[in-house]
Amino acid sequence: MSRDDATARSRTSLPAQPAVPAPAAATARAAPAPAVDGHARHARPAAAPDDPAFERLLPAEPVACQLRLTPAAVKHGAILTGLAMLRRAGRIRLQVEWRPQDERPGQEASSRHEASRPLAILELEGGGSSVIDLDDDPGLQADELARHDLYFKRCFHAESLLLPDGHKLRPLPLLEDVRTDFLHLDELRGELAAANSACAKAGALARGVAQVVAARAGLGDRPNLSRMHAPPVTGQAQRVLAIWRLQDPEELPPEATGLRDACAAANRSRVQCIRALRRAYGSRFHGGILPDAFAARFAPDVLLASARNATRCELLRLTREHSVCVATSGPPGAGGLGIATFVAFSRAIVCEPLREIVAGDVQPGSHYLEYQTPEQCVARVAWLFDRPRERDEMARRNWTYYSQWQSAERLALRLVALTCAAGPRAVGMQRQSVPG
Repeated sequence: MSRDDATARSRTSLPAQPAVPAPAAATARAAPAPAVDGHARHARPAAAPDDPAFERLLPAEPVACQLRLTPAAVKHGAILTGLAMLRRAGRIRLQVEWRPQDERPGQEASSRHEASRPLAILELEGGGSSVIDLDDDPGLQADELARHDLYFKRCFHAESLLLPDGHKLRPLPLLEDVRTDFLHLDELRGELAAANSACAKAGALARGVAQVVAARAGLGDRPNLSRMHAPPVTGQAQRVLAIWRLQDPEELPPEATGLRDACAAANRSRVQCIRALRRAYGSRFHGGILPDAFAARFAPDVLLASARNATRCELLRLTREHSVCVATSGPPGAGGLGIATFVAFSRAIVCEPLREIVAGDVQPGSHYLEYQTPEQCVARVAWLFDRPRERDEMARRNWTYYSQWQSAERLALRLVALTCAAGPRAVGMQRQSVPG
């Protein structure tokens, strides 16, 4: 029997997407050969890499890197953390430059740029530069796309690849906000740069030190790397978690009628899902809608009893205690990458269809089960409850994805390696064709 045949037979069939109400079987395919980079893979990629060895694109000696960003780029926590880890490991030399809030991290001003956009520029000594855009809006900064070798984007649509410089686009993997376990001076400088007075700077310094100390003791809400992931735990009890937030359509621009309608429809669907899960699973279900003024008016019967459930510390505890976690795809029009924490904690996942391109091999039926209606949501959870072996296999696949693509160090390594391959190197490397 060939290796591919053995692999295919060893995998148990997963439910077809999206069958209602009970999932039907679908034959699993054998894993393809290793790939270097997961560029341009949609939520249903045609191939899945087993060993994304993009680090082979780096030269043997440490690469000198400069990261320029504004304090608005708070979502770059994973980027900063990963680069700091690479510096500690001797893989790179790193300089971080924080620009004032009213300046862009690029070279020129642009009327299209918003000061609050989480945008950063990564430049390597000897050539090679990349934009890192973590904004939930799938729109691109066209001038930055034209100016730099690569454009890493948290959320973009497939049609963006057809733009004149669309070949430079690279998707980012699933992202979560993580910080170093040690006192990271570059991160602290960003907090100080955001403060607008000496008193505010002193307060930011004191908070930064206190948060690091508290997080190392397992207290507080700072997302220290060591507390933001966990390997699979087999044989967990049948418990399902779903804690979501609603969005008030009135907060969206009045002219965005389509987006407002989509937001209202998403709110209705998610409230119905919470009600259906409560009815179906009773004490095995924990969840509800996070309380705020809009949610209290819209769906008071499914509100969580206390805002305490919204703290990061509490959400992480609940995630560890539930073998199945249900995620949404985020607010309409924004990036739908809410499953990142569940992947990092090696959970079995039921999720709305992801709308955006994601680096790596995340795909429905393998890393999560899709649902589009409350009935489908209940049925997907039931399928995982009834099949502990398949549930554990999904958890292991999510841990593999986290280890290869999502962890802060692997995220930063990919950014540096692909940027290095895209530009001429002072060390005499020939310009390489960037994978993907």
